[in-house]
Amino acid sequence: MALSLNGKWRFCNLLMYVLPIKRSYGYHRQLDFSHLPLQHCFRYYSKKIKGKKNERKVSQLRFDDDLISFTQMKKNLQSVLDGLAREYSNILVTRITPDHLNRIKIQTKDGKVPLQQIAQVSSTSPNLLRISLSAFPEVVNDAAVAIRNAGLNLNPIVEGTSLKVPIPKMTKEQREKLVKSAKSSCEKAKVNIRRVRQNCMNDLKKLKSTSEDEVYETKDKIQVLTDDYSKKLEDLLTAKSNDILGK
Repeated sequence: MALSLNGKWRFCNLLMYVLPIKRSYGYHRQLDFSHLPLQHCFRYYSKKIKGKKNERKVSQLRFDDDLISFTQMKKNLQSVLDGLAREYSNILVTRITPDHLNRIKIQTKDGKVPLQQIAQVSSTSPNLLRISLSAFPEVVNDAAVAIRNAGLNLNPIVEGTSLKVPIPKMTKEQREKLVKSAKSSCEKAKVNIRRVRQNCMNDLKKLKSTSEDEVYETKDKIQVLTDDYSKKLEDLLTAKSNDILGK
């Protein structure tokens, strides 16, 4: 596809700044290809351009839904970020509270319901929680299994129609293991972020009769949004890691 006039001018102008240059008496600029393969020059040019694009911030751009739906893209990116935040809040925790147990779903004859609907959870000490299931004694064992399998490193003890839940002290090794889990979850979230980006790029490729400048600008905005949410994931990981390690 032929480049537009503006596209050609921008490409040539950027080459003057990106490629190796010889200066003569401070007045003339001369391109020097003698020691560098042309393919490498273009790869270097691409990296420079990518770096310049990434410097742009979300607050500096307008995200109109002209070519693609940036509104939907933002919703999808935010969904990934919210999912990681929920996982960090509900599973990768260092301080167990009654609220963490209240959200656990228990199997009953009417289906799975949150623990808070059928039980009363109280904290008798910093290292012990008690769960009263006197209104639903038939689900005591099911509740114990659900809590044990909730990924909170808890081992409830059945005492009649109630459960005693000792809260173990977090060791250094356990904290380091949680940090690794947090990093793994963040990497999975980044994969989902890149998937959202690729879907938007694919939608852009399907468009016909679109100028090169419009496509270039839209790709730039897609990348800026992607980088912005990737940084938010990193910030979330940093905060969670500091919380786990007690920093």
